[in-house]
Amino acid sequence: SVRVPRQAAGRARRMIVLVVAAASSAAFTPALPLSRAPPVLLRSPPPLLATSPAASDGRPTPLQRLKTATSSVAGFLDRRYFLVGVVTAVALAAAYPPLGRRGGPLRPERTVAWGATCGIFLLSGLNLPTSELARAAVSVRLHALIQGFNLLLIPLTTVLSCNALLAAGLLQPALRDGMV
Repeated sequence: SVRVPRQAAGRARRMIVLVVAAASSAAFTPALPLSRAPPVLLRSPPPLLATSPAASDGRPTPLQRLKTATSSVAGFLDRRYFLVGVVTAVALAAAYPPLGRRGGPLRPERTVAWGATCGIFLLSGLNLPTSELARAAVSVRLHALIQGFNLLLIPLTTVLSCNALLAAGLLQPALRDGMV
């Protein structure tokens, strides 16, 4: 019998769990409405290929079958790009783990903290329709109210209540330092 080291078996189990979780979540992900869909998804599908005049029995030629299969795979990749990306990332991490280690070629200590965050906000902003953005930019009073509530009222309430609880002996100083 072949013995598999515990680390390799554990890594394989974790990879299988991640792939199954990603596949199940992607399977139940609702389709994007056409108004919010990426431009890649808005392409019309290729027309069905006609049979070759050389084929007397009406069957498609091998080249036509290849083109049909290629368009089917491209359609699947267009519809499930997130699932394909997750599976690719997991497979790449399993195949070459040093790529994402601290100090590795991708420098995750920098790219994850800054690059991924900036990238997510950039892609989210680029996905906003300009008409919706212009309509939201006009409501300055509402934005000022929300910013004042979040940046002034909530911190002030937190500081005052933490100081009152500290003075009453109901809160430890270390916990107050963490909350304030």
